[in-house]
Amino acid sequence: MSTLLPQPGHNAHFQVVRNGNIVCYMYFGGGGGQFDTSAGSFVLRLNKGEVIAKQNKDPGETVWGGSYSNFSGFLLKEVDQED
Repeated sequence: MSTLLPQPGHNAHFQVVRNGNIVCYMYFGGGGGQFDTSAGSFVLRLNKGEVIAKQNKDPGETVWGGSYSNFSGFLLKEVDQED
């Protein structure tokens, strides 16, 4: 799960990556001086040691921190490698 809250009047593109490979894109458009949010949920089958990250594709843009923008995940089920 990922949620983003930009500065009012700003637009930005983010992406979620697994081991450097894009999993999904996120966009928010805060045009007109308004707040806008972007949220996404996705299910990934991961192996131990894989790295998941959210990346800002517009380096000049920022988001609100604290509880306004977050990124989280949790284990649904542990499976054997053969599954």
